[in-house]
Amino acid sequence: MPTIIEKTAVVHFSKRHTRLVQPLTLFGMQLQFSSQARYLGVDLDRTLLFQSHLKTTARKALNRLLALYPLFRSREITIEAKINIYKMMIRSILTYAAPAWQHAAMTHHLQLQRVQNRAARMITGHSRDTRIAQLHEDLSLPMLTDVIKLQCQLFWNRIIHSPNPSLHSIGTANPIRHIHRMPHPS
Repeated sequence: MPTIIEKTAVVHFSKRHTRLVQPLTLFGMQLQFSSQARYLGVDLDRTLLFQSHLKTTARKALNRLLALYPLFRSREITIEAKINIYKMMIRSILTYAAPAWQHAAMTHHLQLQRVQNRAARMITGHSRDTRIAQLHEDLSLPMLTDVIKLQCQLFWNRIIHSPNPSLHSIGTANPIRHIHRMPHPS
């Protein structure tokens, strides 16, 4: 069982290359500085670009997708059932904690979209020359950016309309308007 010291990470979040020289201690033991930490399943790098987190997320979702390949290629399962399986087993991985990393670069978001594109090809059986927009239209499956945007809007609306005064003290910024639109890859 790891001790609290082993589970504690010290990360100085900054876009600058500053070096903290003052050591931090906890229960008399010196803590080591790290360039990233994992909190509730989200990799927080020191610049909060989320590149590592989204790369890990894409890899995890792709591994799950490949494990489910026989299911998605089966002719005995309806397309509707396959889409539901995708949403429960893969899209939930792709969109986990989206309000935290919604502002990551679109190139990082694109890694996640590629996993969804691959799932759509498996479900439909279409070839690689079928346009991504056509795949999504055939399945009535929104682009992942649209799903993330909706999840973030719902999250921030709950924060804004919460009766909890502590949540209101977070600030009045409207993070929803800063969500970028990812181009539809073809």
